[in-house]
Amino acid sequence: MVMGVVRGRSSVTTGRKKRTWTNPARWAGSVFVLAALALSLAGCAAAAATPPAKAASPTITASRATAMSVGSRAVGGFEVAGSLAAGREGCVAVLLQDGHVLVAGGENVSELASAELFDPITGRFARTGSMTTARKAPMVAILRNGNVLIAGGENEGKLLTTAELYDPKTSKFSSTGSMLVPHAGGSIAALADGRVLVAGGIGASGEVVASDELYDPATGEFSTTGSMASPRFEATATLLSDGRVLVAGGDGAVDAYSSAELYDPASGEFSATGSMTVPRVAHSATRLVDGKVLVVGGIDKTQSLDSAELYDPATGRFTAVGSIYPPLAGGAAIRLLDGNVLVVAGADQSAQLYDPSTECCLTRTATTQCTHERQHGSACIG
Repeated sequence: MVMGVVRGRSSVTTGRKKRTWTNPARWAGSVFVLAALALSLAGCAAAAATPPAKAASPTITASRATAMSVGSRAVGGFEVAGSLAAGREGCVAVLLQDGHVLVAGGENVSELASAELFDPITGRFARTGSMTTARKAPMVAILRNGNVLIAGGENEGKLLTTAELYDPKTSKFSSTGSMLVPHAGGSIAALADGRVLVAGGIGASGEVVASDELYDPATGEFSTTGSMASPRFEATATLLSDGRVLVAGGDGAVDAYSSAELYDPASGEFSATGSMTVPRVAHSATRLVDGKVLVVGGIDKTQSLDSAELYDPATGRFTAVGSIYPPLAGGAAIRLLDGNVLVVAGADQSAQLYDPSTECCLTRTATTQCTHERQHGSACIG
């Protein structure tokens, strides 16, 4: 992904054991960031309101306690948005091509199949079609045609392999092919050719896996592809300008990783690249206009991190670019229309901006603290 709200925590239960991964405020602040971009898009010309075809769609998970939006004031000023119809923990949120935000699934006593749409013009949520399967903590990616792929997740302690598609034109969900194995806590990235990469995560037996799959919208099926060198979950997967995918950090069950790998869709294989300056789990990774990738925060298995770094695909190296305050784990980051990156801290609920032109530390926005603490489905904007 809060400001005093219980931090996000998700668990996976299998027949042999229960595996729990902690990602401070993982579910927090997600709709807030997506709606912030949605409002920015809504205020621009029609051409700017549609994301570029090759742009990676911002996707992040949301908290039961918070659904957020940046108001019509500048990014530094936040205001209260509408309330969700249902409280949700472990839901997913994705910015649609028309500027609306789809919020789906999650848990409120039990797993939810329901979904809602946030309208950035009215600032309100409205019901839309329900998923075919109730699920929490799935993976989500937006496809080239504007449909949304929702895959995996958990239902009543069972890890799911099923997947479904949301069609914004009809406001309906429909089943599509299933993954070959579960990938709970895995990474997902829409590729430039329209396919979707699902990498790593936790498998059916509770083990961290290195296996990966590709979803092909043309056939509606998942298929195997090359495996990562290291099994990892809670890593980031970022589409690079050249079509490759950077998979960085994550947890290998024993240690957090600083290592990173590159996936080449042309060969279907992973290769090693430079390592981050520190190990990171539950961090954010955002591709900048110049093609570099900004990596912020995370945890190193013991504490939240206040550092940030840049990955340069041209050299394959990471370099430190200053620090943030407070330390950030499980927060959300998104590239704005001006090229700056808005970073929303997890538990602190602060907002900071990164200016790529300076490659310097992040600076806190004018208004950083949420003035209202809302729970059980209502919105809170700092």
